[in-house]
Amino acid sequence: MVSGEINSPLRHVTVLEEAHNILRNSQTEAATGSTLAAKSVEMLANAIAEMRTYGEGFIIADQSPNAVDIAAIRNTNTKIIMRLPDEADRQLAGKSAGMTNEQLIELAKLPKGVAVVYQNDWLEPVLCKIAHHQSSTEQQLYQYHPDSSTVVFDKTKWRRQAARLLLDHRLTLHSIIEPDAVEQGLAYASLSGASRIALKRHCDYYREHGELLAAKLNFAEIAPLASQLIDAPLIDFSQASKISEQLTHQIESQLRGGNELARQMTHCLFKAATLENRLDEANYIDWSKGERS
Repeated sequence: MVSGEINSPLRHVTVLEEAHNILRNSQTEAATGSTLAAKSVEMLANAIAEMRTYGEGFIIADQSPNAVDIAAIRNTNTKIIMRLPDEADRQLAGKSAGMTNEQLIELAKLPKGVAVVYQNDWLEPVLCKIAHHQSSTEQQLYQYHPDSSTVVFDKTKWRRQAARLLLDHRLTLHSIIEPDAVEQGLAYASLSGASRIALKRHCDYYREHGELLAAKLNFAEIAPLASQLIDAPLIDFSQASKISEQLTHQIESQLRGGNELARQMTHCLFKAATLENRLDEANYIDWSKGERS
């Protein structure tokens, strides 16, 4: 979801059956929003409203609309209303679909298979007859068949590609930069949203200009982002000179991109540690001089 773009076409649909179990109407409580449950419902309703722009669709289904949070009902574009015997349900669902008071009464009389359908840009709701599905005598059970074309995420390869996107200008032996592969892997990488956005910016810049954005930035801006590409163990930075070689070896096992790239990633880890006040600046400078000598 994080890797999605604003105003994306429909990519996935989530069905919330018996929606009142997770989107319960909290208006009947003493103080709306004061309880943990009410706050949770509010957060879910807000999330549903925001995720639609990234291509996520929601089907909210319930036999009692009055039991569902009103915000969730308001945020739906298409409403399909079948027979509702309860007056409170008719008022809530019917008014949300722009029905008149006379039409609301008819909701209690709808025969099986007949529904009122309304979309937000329609002038008025429409009465529809839904065709009955004739199933075969043999029960058809759904079975999931995985897509054989599904891309297998190679974490080691992706880390290496992303590391080169950020650090290739600091290497003596340059490699082919693959911004498309890096961007595709963002959907699977274990990174924060801010880091994904930053890496995508590097990919876009390289595609547009044919050169590395990282080459124009200060090392202090690159190091924190690069250090997030690997699974770094808990490090005692007070022993910087002693653990450097071992750390480089561990990084190389995660990148498989050569010793020089691994050393640059080690440098990023130490620089990021100084920015987070986990390593004294003087010790970092001493370690850095030792690496260059």
